[in-house]
Amino acid sequence: SFFTMGIIQFWGANYMKESFNVEDDKMIMLVFSILSITVPTLGVIIGGVLGSYIGGYESKNCALICSVFCLLSAFAALPIGLVNFIPFCICAWLYLFFAGAMNPLETGIIISSLPSELRGDASSIMNFILNLLGNLPPAFIYGIISQNSGSKPAMIACTNYSFLGVVFTIVATVFR
Repeated sequence: SFFTMGIIQFWGANYMKESFNVEDDKMIMLVFSILSITVPTLGVIIGGVLGSYIGGYESKNCALICSVFCLLSAFAALPIGLVNFIPFCICAWLYLFFAGAMNPLETGIIISSLPSELRGDASSIMNFILNLLGNLPPAFIYGIISQNSGSKPAMIACTNYSFLGVVFTIVATVFR
């Protein structure tokens, strides 16, 4: 989820301008700000509250809800590169919301599955790996694909990558 979120948050404004020929920079900045700041934050808050409501991070329902959010975010990302401006904004909103809602659940499941003396180290390592593999490569990979094939194929390739996360999340839910 961090990979696709990174694509939308790093390249979203440029993609809107290039792919939809939107010339109004203020509108792009407003839409982009709403999408990249408020929506994931709302998702994190709702995901955290829902996680607490269903019994906390150690509940088997938490992993199931996390898988549902992951699947919903991946399906919302599926048409992102194929639609016009308004549907793009709706799909990006849905993706960022469900990916944000999944974040506290995933983090809680990972941390709560460890003995308490390892949780601090595990949290640090997890954040390092998320930044290294989830936040660093998206801008670079999108840029390479975009230079060679254009922004639409780059957006399609990078957002559809989120289905790989669905596979791993479902496997983790089954084995939990």
